[in-house]
Amino acid sequence: MPKQFDVKQGNYLSECEINRICLGMTKSDVSSNIGAPTLQGLLAPNIWYYIFYHRIGNKIVKHQILTLKFDTNDVLITIDKKVIV
Repeated sequence: MPKQFDVKQGNYLSECEINRICLGMTKSDVSSNIGAPTLQGLLAPNIWYYIFYHRIGNKIVKHQILTLKFDTNDVLITIDKKVIV
């Protein structure tokens, strides 16, 4: 049986960390509280993604995507969290 590798990639954010951010915060406030995003939208720089996944072998055991949208004044207007277990 081939060895199954345990791979964790991205920015995992706990509920406590996610609760540090709220609507109305600026990009600077958000990055001060939870760090820089994993990815920013190329064509939509006001969308930040915090992506994490944990894979054992070929099976993803946890996948988390936090999507934050900011308005033209860099103020947080939407928080969308998806967790796939």
